[in-house]
Amino acid sequence: MDDSVERSLEELRAELAAMEARLRALERREVRFGGALVGRTRLGPLPGGEIDERAKAAPPPAGPIGAPPPPVASATWQAAAASTSVPPPPPLREAGAPPVERSLPMPVPMESSAGPSLPPPPAPAAATRAEPRSTNDLESQMGLTWVNRIGAVTLILAAGFVFKYAADNGWIGPWARVLAGLVAGGIACACAELLVRRGHRVVAQGVAGLGIAVFYLSFFAAFQLFGLLPQLAVFGMMAGVTVLGGVLAVRYRSQALAVLAAAGGFLTPVMLSTGENRPWELNAYLLILAAGATYLAVRQRWQGLAWMAYLGTKALYWAGVFEDEGATPYYPALVFGVLYYALFLCTPWAAVAALAQVSFGLAMLTAGAWAENSMWSWQLVLPLLVGVAVSVYRKRAVEAVAAMFTAHAATAFGLLMMLEASADVALPKDAAGMGVLIAIWAVFAAWAIMVWLRLPKAGVETVAGVFAINSIAFAAEGIALMEAAGWETKGAFAFALAALHWGLGLPAIAASFGGDRYRPLARALQGLGVFFLACAIPLQLHGPVIAAIWAGMGLALAGASQTRRARWMEVAAYLLFFAALSRLVFVDLPGIGPDPVPFAHGVFFTALIVGASMLGAAWFWGGASHRWGAAFGGHFVVLMSLIVETVRWGERGAPGGDKLIFVTAIVSVILSVYAAVLVAVGVLARSRANRVAGLVLLMVVVAKLYLFDVWLLDTLFRIVAFGVLGAMLLATSFLYSRMKGAMRGLLGKEGEDRLPPPAAGEFG
Repeated sequence: MDDSVERSLEELRAELAAMEARLRALERREVRFGGALVGRTRLGPLPGGEIDERAKAAPPPAGPIGAPPPPVASATWQAAAASTSVPPPPPLREAGAPPVERSLPMPVPMESSAGPSLPPPPAPAAATRAEPRSTNDLESQMGLTWVNRIGAVTLILAAGFVFKYAADNGWIGPWARVLAGLVAGGIACACAELLVRRGHRVVAQGVAGLGIAVFYLSFFAAFQLFGLLPQLAVFGMMAGVTVLGGVLAVRYRSQALAVLAAAGGFLTPVMLSTGENRPWELNAYLLILAAGATYLAVRQRWQGLAWMAYLGTKALYWAGVFEDEGATPYYPALVFGVLYYALFLCTPWAAVAALAQVSFGLAMLTAGAWAENSMWSWQLVLPLLVGVAVSVYRKRAVEAVAAMFTAHAATAFGLLMMLEASADVALPKDAAGMGVLIAIWAVFAAWAIMVWLRLPKAGVETVAGVFAINSIAFAAEGIALMEAAGWETKGAFAFALAALHWGLGLPAIAASFGGDRYRPLARALQGLGVFFLACAIPLQLHGPVIAAIWAGMGLALAGASQTRRARWMEVAAYLLFFAALSRLVFVDLPGIGPDPVPFAHGVFFTALIVGASMLGAAWFWGGASHRWGAAFGGHFVVLMSLIVETVRWGERGAPGGDKLIFVTAIVSVILSVYAAVLVAVGVLARSRANRVAGLVLLMVVVAKLYLFDVWLLDTLFRIVAFGVLGAMLLATSFLYSRMKGAMRGLLGKEGEDRLPPPAAGEFG
């Protein structure tokens, strides 16, 4: 309310300021009514300070006070235009000519007794050609750029086929073949230079790309196919071709040419490979090449080149890591992993930085993963600390989030290996391992609350979601570590997590961090507290009491949702009821043996507790439409438990041949009595849900009688059953019709179920 009043005051102040400025302009006689200029035009001052007399007599415009006046064309517009270098306006459009679309609003011509309306000033020529320009852009993009690139690739393939055909037929020797390729590449580059000087820059890009590709193929053949030159010499020549491609890319302003040159540079070690693994030399070359490509990409704003630099570097880096398997001393994978990370952090693109953070975290794990059987603890925590520090420095979240996901992914993979191999693959099975997990969770949680939540562009829902992922991953990893170590404290661990998250979501904590932005995260924290508490129950307890406690938690959340007006509590209550019902149906009820006495064992009482909790939640949600789900669910649980216990009792006490008849009759009686109780409770408690549930259950009894029960009886009993049932239904209908007025008076105001007052003469 206060914000809206302040905004209204600001708008009134702005309108008042505009009116004062307009009055001052009128006093200085710079503006007339209608908005025309006195003594000046948009094109400059009128010659001799002439004043348009017709404009003086123009009536004031009709419109709201304080609004800018509509533009009016001056009668001296043509004279003013003639006194300047601006060309005169075009003639009026002839009748029937197609209209010219204008992107700018034009002044309205002013009628006068002196003559017809004056034509408006001409619109800018660029605005009338917007659509043809976009069409031409599309045409040149398809017909020039893409056709040019496809043609260059086609010529490269054709040159390769011709070269291979000539070599296979022995037309030219090895040296002649290599020299022919080099001459062809040089001619292509020279032609590209001539084309770009004559203005054909796009065509020159394709021709230059053809020359660069031919150079690469020629040097590759000189070493790998013919063995004419030593490896080091060919390597230097191919590196020179890469530099030449980068220079031409800058000169021709072609990112595609730069990507081609970078791709050739990354393929150079592959084409000149002899099978020997030399990680130090390979990564030194990759670092130099990646640095040059990254510098060019940042300087020219070529994101495609940055992606080529990153993907090419990482492909060769990880290939070397897996081929070396830690055999080279001093951990080159760790050294260059850190250097690559520092390099790609210099790029302004968040996606490249995120992938660099992921690769950095994995590279840290390679420092001792091949040489030793366990990963060092600092290898999991340090990349997360670095990612958080970079995020704080750059004031964005991508590095910290990527580091968190990498740490949890690596930890989860190692723990899975521990559970399968029963070895210390990722973490030690003691307090040190748990300390590492706590550090991973705490570093990201503290950064999310203290830094990420306060960033201007931080989405609070995104922060809450990623925070929840971090907490759930930490809980799963902690339980897995305890399982691998054989600890019996998993339930206590989950209880501690529930208390911690619920405490972080308290209103006092939210107020200390700035209530408005922290409040959505506080709701997520309280939801996590409920979730961890629900997970702690089956970890610490056993048997049907689990379903009973879940149902009790759901009932408590249902009551709290009405006082706190929290929708998430209603959703959590339904999830807990669903979990309790699922465990009761699929675990507890099938596990009842023949020994427990019917109606006197724990599963039966648990079912009653679950049903009563759901009915209690429906009572708490008396004004909500979704209470029907809880009400029907509670009745279903109670009826299901009664029927199951009735069947067990009938199987134990009825005589052999009459068991089926006895059981089905007792079930029908239970359903009928329950339906009658529901209707009575619905009338007395003014609850439409209970009355409708009772009537639906009565229809179920009728359907059961028609489809199943009567076929088990003799003919005489069928006649009696149908007669009694028909009489009961007619009596019920008559009572509803006869007692309608009394029921309305008894029910009174029933919320959304209020009945309209009876019309005159309705009851006769």
